[in-house]
Amino acid sequence: MKTNLDFANAMSWYISGQYLEAYEICKKALIAEPNNPRIIQLKGELNFWMENFDESLLDFKRVIEMDPNNHLAFYNIGMIKEEKGELQNGIKYLSEALRLKPDSEVYYLSRALIKKKLGDFFGAFMDLTETIEINKWNTEAIYYRGIILKNLGDYSFSARDFEKIPEDDPNYLSARLYLGVSLFLNQKVNEGLSEIGKLIKESPNFSQAYLERGKIYRYLNCYHKAIDDFSKKIEINPNLIEGYFERGLTQMKIWNYIDAMKDFMIVIEIDPYFAPGYLNMGLTKSWLTHHNEAISYYTKAIEIDPCYADAWLKRGLSYKINGQIREYFSDVIRYRSLLN
Repeated sequence: MKTNLDFANAMSWYISGQYLEAYEICKKALIAEPNNPRIIQLKGELNFWMENFDESLLDFKRVIEMDPNNHLAFYNIGMIKEEKGELQNGIKYLSEALRLKPDSEVYYLSRALIKKKLGDFFGAFMDLTETIEINKWNTEAIYYRGIILKNLGDYSFSARDFEKIPEDDPNYLSARLYLGVSLFLNQKVNEGLSEIGKLIKESPNFSQAYLERGKIYRYLNCYHKAIDDFSKKIEINPNLIEGYFERGLTQMKIWNYIDAMKDFMIVIEIDPYFAPGYLNMGLTKSWLTHHNEAISYYTKAIEIDPCYADAWLKRGLSYKINGQIREYFSDVIRYRSLLN
């Protein structure tokens, strides 16, 4: 009876977000009854939320030892594996949870999002569709399925999913934006731009909308409109690299290499480990015929990402212009090896 009361008290603290208090009650309860699976399960969940992942893993494994059919323990281990970056193992445990409880929309959705991270878009699509079949009102699954369909190039169906996201959903603004992008990618250019334009008018501080519209304008060769949108993105989020990077790329399209260089310099100041920032700084230097400086920026990009094929190629070309033929051939050979 005392253990039941402890469990109820711990659960009450847990629900209210007071994890440390709930954890202390669980520890005391386990002294009296060390093999109580409900208490161990709750302690595992508390450890998870307090980011004590290794301890949480041990708790859930103990639960499985006592009850091999405990689907929730398998699910929780899957989520821990995801947090630890062990995505394939996360899928393995979530698949076992689904074998034990095949009607769980939460388990399908969680597995889908891990598959999405791994680039398994078709597998993610199948899991998201299964989620929606279990619960047709699961707007999170509908939203992510729309993103997957967009990534798979099925823009018509992705637009249909984005249209289903209601205004009170936390993903509503992003869904509206991706609806506009999907319409554009489906060759409905004016409809796509109109949708994003309406979104910006309704939510003028939604910076991602300016970023995506700017990319569309650049694709349409409307470079000055694109620069205006990227500048607005920067105005709203001056500490993020996206606006500066995209504006720099666009400045290069109109041969404005000095301003492009300024943008790329800000990019690498904000994020010194962003290899494309150094690559494009190198490109601006190359266009300005400062080839030694260009080589140093390409080299930095390669140091950050040794598999960055374009950086090897561009550095090689700068070596060739400098008359450093041996270095040129070495970089070109490396570039070709990365493409194979």
